Amino acid sequence: MSEPTPLMKQHQGIKDKHPDAIVLFRLGDFYEMFGEDAKIASKILQIALTTRDKNKEDQVPMCGVPYFASETYISKLIRAGHKVAVCEQMEDPKTVKGIVKREVIRIITPGTHTPDQPKENQYAMSIMPQGKKHGIAIADVSTGHFFVYETLKPVEDEMERFDPSEILLPESLKDDIYYAGATESRYVSYMEDWAYDYSEALRIL
Repeated sequence: MSEPTPLMKQHQGIKDKHPDAIVLFRLGDFYEMFGEDAKIASKILQIALTTRDKNKEDQVPMCGVPYFASETYISKLIRAGHKVAVCEQMEDPKTVKGIVKREVIRIITPGTHTPDQPKENQYAMSIMPQGKKHGIAIADVSTGHFFVYETLKPVEDEMERFDPSEILLPESLKDDIYYAGATESRYVSYMEDWAYDYSEALRIL
């Protein structure tokens, strides 16, 4: 295999930090996607899949979208159940010799995506079990409303009630059969258990 270019090394370093997201990598007036991200995105967005370094044997799949229309494409990726990391140019390419510094400035999930003109409430729901009870926190990203409560009802009932775009659970529940079944077909993010520590949560509140 041929040695990757400095640009592709930079992209790979960013992708390594966000392996579960489709990385939109800013290149001039476009956001480019590479490798598996490109294969997935091209099908969802119905855009052409091409390759980078066409003269090399190990060509890298790629596709791109104009940055000025990116929100439309991001919405489509989110609706398809994907997480998106937006990687921007942090320097003016005209004033830099070599590789432009790039950083991920936004990470967008189904629960945090805010379309320009939301047509309905968009809830993110966090669940914490304790004994027979569940502590539930709801954030409506479309309005900024936030509330917490406890319930003895099954969590499925609460999900049905709010139909959240994203559900957050402690990482220790990742292999729990009950929660896997309860959240089936929903977008789930697992948070480190320390984020659910009572004293830490109370301090933040």
